[in-house]
Amino acid sequence: MFSLFVGDSVSSGARWGIFLLIVLETLAWFTVVASLFALPGMRRGYQRMAKWIDGIAGTLFAGFGIHLIISR
Repeated sequence: MFSLFVGDSVSSGARWGIFLLIVLETLAWFTVVASLFALPGMRRGYQRMAKWIDGIAGTLFAGFGIHLIISR
């Protein structure tokens, strides 16, 4: 996916470096998110708000889907 944004003049080593950077950044992000949601207070808060979060996310996805259908 990142090859779409990297020009042809970028060396193979730089491409591998970018790939490694993306992999490490993704690993770091999900480690932070998992660590936060492992905290008891955060877990309780999420469980209390789960229905609202799911409802809002479902409404957004449905809205985007309807937009895609209408825009074609």
